[in-house]
Amino acid sequence: MLVDDTGSEITRINVDTDDRASWSKDYTNNPVEATITVKGSQDDIVDPDATEGTMISKTQSVVSDSSTVVLSEDIDTDVLIEADNDEVIITHRIEYPTTN
Repeated sequence: MLVDDTGSEITRINVDTDDRASWSKDYTNNPVEATITVKGSQDDIVDPDATEGTMISKTQSVVSDSSTVVLSEDIDTDVLIEADNDEVIITHRIEYPTTN
């Protein structure tokens, strides 16, 4: 899930099903990394009717597409996406608990 500078959800991106995301490491390793690439031309990133751009501030992992339970969170450097050709690549690291 991408979150703006006010803490509001921008969009949810499922790494397994969305072409804009992929696992950068073997997801059997810990931590795992997801690489997400978004562009200003994508309607769920910048609304075509918006008068200003979208600020991406956080990347969060949630349990499911409808969940609000946050499993992990990366505080990103604020990125403002305004123009159609603006692009940001985000690497989101997810560390899951292990048992011995």
